[in-house]
Amino acid sequence: MERSIIFVESNTSGTGYMLATIAYRRGFKPLLITNDIPRYNFENYGDFHIVDTNNYNSVRDKVVELKEVYDVKGITSTSDYYMEMVARLTEEFNYPSASLDTIMLCRNKYNFRKHMKKNAFLSPNFMLIQNEWISFIRHYRA
Repeated sequence: MERSIIFVESNTSGTGYMLATIAYRRGFKPLLITNDIPRYNFENYGDFHIVDTNNYNSVRDKVVELKEVYDVKGITSTSDYYMEMVARLTEEFNYPSASLDTIMLCRNKYNFRKHMKKNAFLSPNFMLIQNEWISFIRHYRA
């Protein structure tokens, strides 16, 4: 079985390509799970697998399928948006990663600042500002 690392999507600013290149040079086959192949430019280093990456179960099922063919050593992403999904996947499949709680805390600036202040870290003054539009968007996404 070929050693590999699964990438769930990637950013397109260059660091995703750089990480895939590093993985390839260290003997890992990058496997990119994505919903849009033309967005990426590192097909020379890995394989692309198309799924609905906004659906956890679709990505999870693809990971299960890939683990049957490859010696998967880890799951990651260079896209901030997918870090919560990656944390869930790494917990479920027992790969090293930051915990889901940590990822969720780091991605929410308000909660992160509350956490820092609660734990006696210096923090600037801050507040959460909400309006009807933000409430509508949160309700719509739920």
